[in-house]
Amino acid sequence: MQAGDRAFVDALRDDDTSGATAIVSRTASFLAGRRRDHHDLLEVAEACAAAQPAMAGLRTVLKIARDSGDPTDALRHLVERLVRAPHQIARHASDVLRLGLEPQGGGLPMLTLVTCSASAAVRETCLMLSQHVDLKVCCAESRPKCEGAALAGDLAAAGLRVELFSDAGISVGLPASQAVVIGADAVGPDAFINKVGSAALCALASTMGIPVYVLAGREKLLSTGEFGGLELRGSSETVTDARGAVYVRKEAIFERISRHLVSQFITDAGPIA
Repeated sequence: MQAGDRAFVDALRDDDTSGATAIVSRTASFLAGRRRDHHDLLEVAEACAAAQPAMAGLRTVLKIARDSGDPTDALRHLVERLVRAPHQIARHASDVLRLGLEPQGGGLPMLTLVTCSASAAVRETCLMLSQHVDLKVCCAESRPKCEGAALAGDLAAAGLRVELFSDAGISVGLPASQAVVIGADAVGPDAFINKVGSAALCALASTMGIPVYVLAGREKLLSTGEFGGLELRGSSETVTDARGAVYVRKEAIFERISRHLVSQFITDAGPIA
């Protein structure tokens, strides 16, 4: 593997804040950026998929590199689709979320959403909804990298009403909400993968009768075998306790969440069962 390719893979492995759509788009663009022979292309694509083993979109990139007759052209088409996907997902999600809403006192309908982590599709959906409803978004900060807090800041800067909660406290925002809306790194026939904290949020919403919508591009949809081959990523942190003892704490970053907790998956092609 060439030095530039290795540097890209190393940076990809260390990226634990970017959303899945951004990572997959960046990878596909990099691979399509210059001509490689099939062996080199496949080697780099395999290394990228291994660098972020929970991201289905990188498996899609690898499949294109392995099976396409013209992988460079196919990867460019994938990048074009990924650029359009958040807006297309938002259009479908906005239609679903606005169903049944009634204007309040002659003004706009009111809608409160709860989310965790950060998703380009969730961000785009919130921005689109804010043009048609009186929207409030409750965001979990999503430690350890706090990408949820970054999403909250981004939405607030765009003029939306936002409340930021600790991960443990996000449940406080649920009773007054109409839906949970989150992204996904991969979607299989029986479960999906997203950042840790998603399962508890979805489970609590389900017990409260609050619908859960998962927004994901088609590149994240995998078969049973493909989904089962994904590895959940963890992180390690050196911690010193009050007595001065030092130990390494390991925690998961991603988790599998059962599909039975989800009311509907919404892709760039529309809602699916």
